[in-house]
Amino acid sequence: MMMFSFYFLQRLIFDRPPEGIRKIVLATNMAETSITINDVVYVIDCGKAKETSYDALNNTPCLLPSWISKAAARQVRDRHNDYCSK
Repeated sequence: MMMFSFYFLQRLIFDRPPEGIRKIVLATNMAETSITINDVVYVIDCGKAKETSYDALNNTPCLLPSWISKAAARQVRDRHNDYCSK
């Protein structure tokens, strides 16, 4: 029952918002290539990305958050603007 409720809440992002309500998305680079959400007015990117690193202590690869460069941030912004102008 809990999984169904969570899934239902996730699906709400695809519904058109009521008049006067804005869709705002808080995103990471992981979300950038996953889905397209219509009717989004603003996208707020936290400026961090998960990058593959190596944990020598546990002898395993891992994903660690790190700050993106200004050039990468501009590229994401420009890609978003190109998509929205279509």
